[in-house]
Order: sequence, then structure tokens, then C-alpha cells
Amino acid sequence: MKNKKKLLSVLLVFVMTVSVFHGYAAKAADTVKVTLRLEQDNKTLVTPVEVTLTDEDKKDYGIGLSTETLTPLHALAKYLTEKKGATTETMKNYIMASTSQYGLYVTGINIDGKSDGSASSDALDGVNWGYAVNNTDPGVGMGSYSLKNNDAVTIYGLWGGGTWPNNVETNYSYFENSTLNTTISSKTTVSLKGVGYDENYNPIIKSISKATVVAAKYENETSTATTGNAVSLVQTDENGTATLSFDKAGTYVLSAYRLDSDGKHSNISRPYGIVKVLAAVTTPTATPTATPTACRWWCTPVSRSSRVSSSAMWAAPDVPAATTATSRSAATALTLPRRTWSTAENTGKHAERAFPPGRACLPIIKKKERCSMSTPHNSAEKGDFAKTVLMPGDPLRAKFIADTFLQDVRQVTGVRGMLGFTGTYQGRPISVMGSGMGMPSIGIYSYELYSQYGVENIIRVGSAGSYTPKAKIFDVVLATGAYSESNYAVTQSGDTDDIQKPSEELNNALRASAKKQGIPLIEGTIHSSDVFYREDSGARPTYWEVLRDEKGCLAVEMESFALFHNAKVLGKHAACILTISDSFVSPEITTAEERQTSFTAMMKVALGAVLE
Repeated sequence: MKNKKKLLSVLLVFVMTVSVFHGYAAKAADTVKVTLRLEQDNKTLVTPVEVTLTDEDKKDYGIGLSTETLTPLHALAKYLTEKKGATTETMKNYIMASTSQYGLYVTGINIDGKSDGSASSDALDGVNWGYAVNNTDPGVGMGSYSLKNNDAVTIYGLWGGGTWPNNVETNYSYFENSTLNTTISSKTTVSLKGVGYDENYNPIIKSISKATVVAAKYENETSTATTGNAVSLVQTDENGTATLSFDKAGTYVLSAYRLDSDGKHSNISRPYGIVKVLAAVTTPTATPTATPTACRWWCTPVSRSSRVSSSAMWAAPDVPAATTATSRSAATALTLPRRTWSTAENTGKHAERAFPPGRACLPIIKKKERCSMSTPHNSAEKGDFAKTVLMPGDPLRAKFIADTFLQDVRQVTGVRGMLGFTGTYQGRPISVMGSGMGMPSIGIYSYELYSQYGVENIIRVGSAGSYTPKAKIFDVVLATGAYSESNYAVTQSGDTDDIQKPSEELNNALRASAKKQGIPLIEGTIHSSDVFYREDSGARPTYWEVLRDEKGCLAVEMESFALFHNAKVLGKHAACILTISDSFVSPEITTAEERQTSFTAMMKVALGAVLE
């Protein structure tokens, strides 16, 4: 019975991933650039490589591929043609495929063109082939999925001869952050996730425990990590995380495996990641500073609304520095925190200046005395922010979200007019705070939320200008990557990647929220620009047409690249959902008021993700 259950699980997964369902095929773009990776059981066959496809590549390649759309199998066939010398006549020796009642399915892949399909590895008779796009299961066959620009395609083969622990086990695995930056001797945490299937064969995301993460020296673009060249081997814990440390600067390639019951073959696909290790930076020792002076609390009737006179005050005991007031007038405003002193506190040295119990007290600053502030940009105290923060650019949009959707709302910060609020949404704590415009601004606020306030998830909710007719006014866009010419990442950490990625976990929660509410999403790469007013150089095609056609950018905004980067370097989660407010290909445009209050579909999707 166990073997029958296992066989049924493998068969259904196999059919889901590799069979062709022509009803799902769609017309592809004229030119598509994708990243292709090929994994088989215990070795990487092809490290990430860019493949460019055009309409001319819509052919069957001698194995019966669709000629209506560009699919992952077309990308593989194109790679084999360009790099391995495969032809239409010989392609069947590289990609073995058969036709069944489910359509075309893959029975074997061999990059060396061996007709037996054995792929330079032993005992691989039972390899089952599947694929993932952008670390997700597309839900259609490998010969049916229509490739989109900047898709990351992984084709993987898993040995099917072992005994899986249960029918919800993962098969495809990936590192949540595939590119990490660290310094010598610093602890670097990697998180290993997997796409598996529940008892009803629905895709689920799981943390992969008891897997061995392998790190090896990166020599060139074909470098892979194996036990034979490993500089580090670390097992993942029950949460799928492993902590690495490197004693030499350089670049390292990561992979992972988890052996099946036979002790020989892996029951998860090999993931791929890169770690850049920089030399430790020595910083000058800071000049010690005195401990902030405690703030003296004064007591005044709660009915007073302005500055109070000294004759109306009662002295209260000194309390720890906790307020952000920096002036007497600000401190005496009734909007500041108050505390009520008990009779017991009116003893000792303050007995001679006791005040009536129950009196509401306001903090004010004695001359030449300041209370500590959590950060120079945020007046909130530790614990004031929830683990998840929605972050629009406009602070008034933050206020609108708080006033419209949240319960038990309180304002937690307002420094420089950058409003932040915390409340609950359907019983779950959530915060919302403005980020300001541009990467430097969101870079400051998001970094402090992550590093100082214990925030784990930030979802940017913003507006964007469309680069394509596919994204119309008021359409909702989910960013799968943020491209930028900005130096933000390289300046902040030395990261040279020009595309920063969001958290796939958060993106999946947003997808689920949108699906539940019937709100359509347009997914793709967005452009994060440093410049709002850009001079026309006269070049044709224009810069945005180049970004659309070569980088696959759907729309432009100004913040997400920095947000995604901060999340990556701090080991946190970030996502971005946008509403199209204007268009480079249409004369339509939204007003400032509409951008502030009417982008409710995007807001509902983001709030719904908190419940997932």
C-alpha cells in the first residue's frame, strides 16, 4: 500500500510538471530572455545561463514541441543547440520525450547527447523530470508554460526509486535568498525552502530540514558545489535554516542535498546560491557618550491644553529617558504620553512636593536636558511596530490605510511628517508607515524598521508608471524583481546585482490574497529609478523602451530596489505591490487624491496577505 501511495504521488506530480496541456498555451513575446538551470539528482548539469529566444525558435526541434509558444523545453533545446551542437535530427538524443494520453512528456535528458539518457551518472533509470519557474510550480506542463521575459527556469530530475517519507514531501528546493553578502567570520544564515504537494496534490511551500548545505569556492560561471570540493557542510534545522561562516574573502557557490532512504540519491532537487564574502571593515572606535539623562516628569491637570506654568506643576519622581520631546513647548503638549502617579510614589524625597494621586502627568525637559530617541528618524519605542508593515510612499496614504482598514489604531511616529500607525486587521497586529520618495528615503526607514524595531516583513504599496499596454491605469502589479541603474546596493554592501528580488514567501501570500478576493495581478520586473524628471536624450528607442524590451520592465517606480536589497542583507522579507497611476503608452493619468485614497484593491491584497 505504501508503495502504491508513493507511486500515485510521483505519477501525479510528474503529470503536473511535464505533461502538455495545450489549452493553457499563450502567445509569447517576440523576444524573450530567460535564465535556465538544469539539475539531475546529485549533480548540476547546467549552472544559471541566459538564453534568448525569438519567434524563430518556435519549432518542434524534432521531438514534437509546440510551434505556437515558447516554453521551457524550447529554452533547453535552444541551449543544447548553441552550446552542445544539437540539431533537429539529433535532439532526440538530448531530450527524450514520449506521447501518452496526457500529451508529450519527458522521459530523459542528456546534455551530452547519449541516446540512452543516462547522463554521466550511475543508477539513474528512475529519474522523473519536473520544472519550476521563479521558484514556483506553474501548474501546467513543461511544454505548455509560455515563457515571460526574465523568467528563471529550473529543470530538474529526481530519482524515483527511493521511498519518500510521506506524500507531502518536497521535491523542488531553493534558497530563499539566492545571493547573500557577508564578511569574514560573520555568521550567515541561509533558508532552504521547497515546493511540495499536500495530500490532495496541491502545491505547498515547506521549510526543508535535515538537508546538507554545501559551500564551495566559486571559480567561474560553471562552478558547482559538491561534497568533493566543499569548504563547508552544514545541516539545516527544523526551520530549514543553516548558519555558515567563511574565513577567507571571495565568492562561494551554494547547493544542498538530502539523501533518500537508500543513502545514495537525493530526494530534493539541488538549489543554487551565491555568497559574496568581503574583508571585514574596521571602523574607528566611537567616542563614548554619556548615558542619556533621565527625563523629569511633571504633573498637570489633563484639561490643560497648552504650556503650563510652574505654579501649576507638581514634581514627580525621575523616570528613564523614554520620550522624544526636545523642547519645553513640545513636551507640554497633551498629545505626549502621560502617566498617573500613585500615592506610594509620593514618598521619600518627593514627599515634601507630593501631588494628588490620579493626576495625569506630562513629560517636559529641564533646561540643557534631552531624552533619548529610538532613532533620529523615528520616534516610536521598541514594540510599537508589528512584525508586518505596509509601506506606502505617501504618509497621507499611510494615514488613509490606517483610518480606513485598521482597528484600535494609534500613531507611533510622526518625525519629519513621516506618519506611522499600528493597529489590527481582522484581529492581527499590523503597522503602516510612509517611506517618502526615492531609494535613499525608503532605505533609511526600512533599514531601521528591520534592524531597530524587529520588523520581519515590509510590503511596499505604491504607484507606478506603466511601460506597456498590458498594464493599464488602476491595474495592480506584483513585482517579481526590481531592476535599477542605482548605486544603492553596491554602495550599501558591495552588492553588484542590478536586479534585486522580493521574498517569494511574501509574494505567494500576496498571490493567495489576490486570488481569494478575485483581484487580478500582473506580475513582472519593475524599474526602480533614481530620477523622476529625466531629460530626453533624443535616442530612439527611448530608455524606457529599452528597459521594457531588454530587461522586461513592466512599469517604473522609485523605491523597491532599495527595499528588496535591505531585506536581503538583513535576512528579512520584502515585497512590492503597485497600482498603475499613469502610463508612458497612454495619455491617462490619476490625480493626487486618487493615488492617496482610491488604490484600495492593492491595499486589500496587501492586508489580506497578513492573514495568509
